Amino acid sequence: MPSFNALSTLLLAALLTAASTASAEGPPITFSGGGTYNIFDDDREVDDDYGYFGAVEFRFTERWAAEFWLSDAEDIEGDNGFDVDALRWHLDALYYLKPRGNLHPYLAAGGGQLEREWDVPNGNLDEVDSEANFGGGVHWFFTDNFSLRGDARYLFGFDDDTSDFTVSVGLSYRLGAPQKRRVAAAPEPQPEPEP
Repeated sequence: MPSFNALSTLLLAALLTAASTASAEGPPITFSGGGTYNIFDDDREVDDDYGYFGAVEFRFTERWAAEFWLSDAEDIEGDNGFDVDALRWHLDALYYLKPRGNLHPYLAAGGGQLEREWDVPNGNLDEVDSEANFGGGVHWFFTDNFSLRGDARYLFGFDDDTSDFTVSVGLSYRLGAPQKRRVAAAPEPQPEPEP
């Protein structure tokens, strides 16, 4: 299984490339990072555990965005007595609902993989499971560009018919101009006709 360091380095390079091409007038790109709590299906034979995540979101319209998500949970205790590292990635579509003040709620759905690496006595045992996910979350903007983010997802594993849940909390930074609605200019007053 590729190491988290290698994947996070690739993600960082992609983020820096995206950031260098973003302009103040361009669509916002949002970087997020924080902690996760993973609730694994009993069939996975691992304990629920904490981890961390990183994500980059590309906003295409006022409502639609795409997001790449990468999370890692290390040294999770397995039911068999062995530890397992869990690396999860997915590519998601986000649909933003109507903002309510500083709260920007969204719905999310997408697909990806969960890669597990078991630390067994004779080396490592790797398992990969394709997944679909759906859920939602909210950004609470405390400045024009910084927000606190909360997110909850249901994840279905196709290979073993598993159901996992992930809850995350983190900090987000929006690079680029906030989406502002254009306001039509008021018509200039017309002189009244003379009698």
